[in-house]
Amino acid sequence: GVTLCHENEAKIYGESPEYCLDILSHFGGRLKCVFDMGNFVLDGYKPFPDGYEMLKDYIEYFHIKDSLYAGAIVPPGCGESSIPEIFEKVKKDFKRDVLVTLEPHLETFSGLNQLVGKTFENPYKFESPEAAFDEAVKRIKEILK
Repeated sequence: GVTLCHENEAKIYGESPEYCLDILSHFGGRLKCVFDMGNFVLDGYKPFPDGYEMLKDYIEYFHIKDSLYAGAIVPPGCGESSIPEIFEKVKKDFKRDVLVTLEPHLETFSGLNQLVGKTFENPYKFESPEAAFDEAVKRIKEILK
């Protein structure tokens, strides 16, 4: 009753769509994918159509974070992670419900620049973490309508 998943993440073997596919196919479907399109962008990979098409048969859920290739994490739909395009395709491809979690990181936390290996100034500013999260929720709801 437990589903094990791999999330694409910076500076690990599974950071690229190709390496994720290698890991997932090695386990013959017993390991599923947490698809983080924002992480693909931060690592310089195209989440759509490349990453999505390569991994869609393994995707268990989507970890929503939008990013710019320059290194900033931005509200969903404001970056280069192709979130609206991905979910238009999900509506056609998936014949089941799919889980979606929101990980906006819109307030830069200590160590984020080191984690992604880039120094950046986020172009989106919020008065509080709560305001940042409210904005992310509003935007993802608009995308998922």
